[in-house]
Amino acid sequence: DDAVTADKLANAINTDIAGKAVLTGSTNNTITTVTGANAIQGEANLTFDGDVLTASSKLVVSHDDWNVARIVNTNADANGAYLDLVKDSASPADSDQAGVIRFRADDDAGNEHAFANIIVTCPDVSNGAEDGQIEFQTSSGGTVAERVRIESGGDVGIGTTSPNGKLHVNGGDGLLVERSSGTSVAGFKQTGSSAMNIYFQNSGSTNHPSIGSSNQDLTIGTNN
Repeated sequence: DDAVTADKLANAINTDIAGKAVLTGSTNNTITTVTGANAIQGEANLTFDGDVLTASSKLVVSHDDWNVARIVNTNADANGAYLDLVKDSASPADSDQAGVIRFRADDDAGNEHAFANIIVTCPDVSNGAEDGQIEFQTSSGGTVAERVRIESGGDVGIGTTSPNGKLHVNGGDGLLVERSSGTSVAGFKQTGSSAMNIYFQNSGSTNHPSIGSSNQDLTIGTNN
């Protein structure tokens, strides 16, 4: 008998799956085919926890409560549970996506909509010089677009896909720093020996006024 039953699978992977998996679609709850490439192929209505695994995804876990899935690491060490999203391409190229986490829900018309995405891309896949970046997207007015980006060197862009500093804010209402109590709202610190300046510049102009400090003195100047 070449059929793979739940009992045979339990013995093969050295764990008890009784009550955790229900294999349907053939006689006596058997999976019809086991291939040699570490893959198990079942009937069209192969189910997990009572829900059909649909053709659009390799694995669907459905539950009528919020606690749908859990990954547990029981090792007595400092490492936590790891979840790997792997792009294993035969022809990797710059700007490939390494992985995407999508947050989807129904709108009030019953349509499934992407409300947010987290995307990791690979700007440079050169061996020994690999670069990675994270893009955060949200839906506004029904359109999903990038809002925040962390580039490979650590520069953060809000409202821009090309940040020119450790924090680059562009568009919208600009930047607001607010504190409900206390005296200090924001601080700027220069750890080196040179003077520090905060400048104000209009687009397309090379002239800008600046406020700075040098040897604990406040300076006000312009760059013409």
